[in-house]
Amino acid sequence: MRKVWAKWYKLHPEKALITRIKGKAKRNGIAFDLLPSDIEFPKVCPVLGFPMNYEDVGSDGYPHLDRIVPSVGYVSGNVCIISSRANRIKQDGTAQEHLLIADYIDAYTEKKAA
Repeated sequence: MRKVWAKWYKLHPEKALITRIKGKAKRNGIAFDLLPSDIEFPKVCPVLGFPMNYEDVGSDGYPHLDRIVPSVGYVSGNVCIISSRANRIKQDGTAQEHLLIADYIDAYTEKKAA
């Protein structure tokens, strides 16, 4: 069954991500109302600017669904795909990496306000 799931996941990364996050949100009591059409899957990490890698789960470029404002939850308009590395930087990044994240958040909120 694991092989079947892995094959399906590679063929349908958007649906697989939604399914995984929906379960996580339910377990943790986090708001969730996403559809696959609510998520843009970029070719380049919008935070760090390097190529995304949708095939290698262990790579720095593997996609993660980021809640821009964590308290709002996984809702349309509050999520963005960023790289695994960008997501980890929130926990252990350098000052320069955190400035890149701050620029990303500023650009996002300016775009939302416009």
